[in-house]
Amino acid sequence: MNTEQAISHISSLPASEQIQVINAIWDGLPEDVSDLMPKSEKAIPKERLAEYNAKPSNLVSEAELSAELNKRKQT
Repeated sequence: MNTEQAISHISSLPASEQIQVINAIWDGLPEDVSDLMPKSEKAIPKERLAEYNAKPSNLVSEAELSAELNKRKQT
């Protein structure tokens, strides 16, 4: 099975199983995988943390996020 076929197969799985696959892949990555990431992507977590530290009141709960996403789906 090539990568494209694997992705197609995984995409056809129920969401809960897709998450299991993602977690298994993530957990199997080597520790130094961040060396392969572009610098722009490495900066994202630091930027997000700085945004949070600057204004923690902007943080939304999972329930609030889910409600907003469901609202957007309906429009």
